[in-house]
Amino acid sequence: QNLVLPTVLFVCSVLVIFLYIFYSRKGNVKSLSVITCLLIILTITDLFRFGWKFDSFTKKDYLFPSSSVTTFLQNQKKPFRIMSTDSKIFPPNFSIMYKLQTLDGYDPLYLQRYAELIAASGRGEPNIKAPFGFNRIITPQDPSSRIYDLLNAQYILSLNELKDTKLAQVFTDGFIRVYKNNLALQRAFFVNSTLISSSKQEAINALFDLNFPLDKRAVVENVSEKNLFQSNWDIGKIDFVDYEDNKIILNTDSMGRGFMVLTDSFYPTWHAKIDGKETKIYLTDYNFRGIIIPKGKHIIEFYISLF
Repeated sequence: QNLVLPTVLFVCSVLVIFLYIFYSRKGNVKSLSVITCLLIILTITDLFRFGWKFDSFTKKDYLFPSSSVTTFLQNQKKPFRIMSTDSKIFPPNFSIMYKLQTLDGYDPLYLQRYAELIAASGRGEPNIKAPFGFNRIITPQDPSSRIYDLLNAQYILSLNELKDTKLAQVFTDGFIRVYKNNLALQRAFFVNSTLISSSKQEAINALFDLNFPLDKRAVVENVSEKNLFQSNWDIGKIDFVDYEDNKIILNTDSMGRGFMVLTDSFYPTWHAKIDGKETKIYLTDYNFRGIIIPKGKHIIEFYISLF
């Protein structure tokens, strides 16, 4: 039955093309114009038929229903990331419809550095060699790694009871349990000191060193202006003013020069301004962004630009 309409369209197309060849040899311009219009109509009909059959449409609520869990997460102070211990809770990319940020993603939407970092966290050691334990989709599901604390995984969703001292159950609905990760770092924070690394292997080694406090120290790669870095940085305050897909605005206040880490992926198209003046973004903690903040109160802006 599925072949009936395609067969009719095929026969009609063959007939129209035959008529086009026949009248083109006779030089009948008027008939050729009519036949050309018929051929265009047949093409449009076939394309729309395929589109209607291939791209199904349904109500958004059928595929992305609201629930008490999604409502609870949406009402929490942002920005933060969530993590699911089972893909049945949030299939990859589904959370974007609820404007909830997760650790998972498809290969067109994650960078190699991020893939290496997640692979190492899954292995429990600073091993960034390929092949990784995942193919096209990153779906970290073990919240025990402190790399996920660094990644601001503030809420963990699970179908089973989790026994980890850093997790506290804060919400439940049916089979789904929501835990708050009490060791999750904020999306942006100041550190006391920085380690300058000459290679990415040295950087990943530092992140897996238990004597390396991720909330107080950061590892920075490819630093040419070493004279700008100091042994101790001042710890200031950070307030998020605006957080959008292509722009982030923060207010900072510190008594001295500070180094701020933003755990969003480092990428060349991202730029930063301090009070409207461009400043350099350093590749920090293997995959993230770090900038030097002068003392005092400042407005920090991260934005996308190709230049």
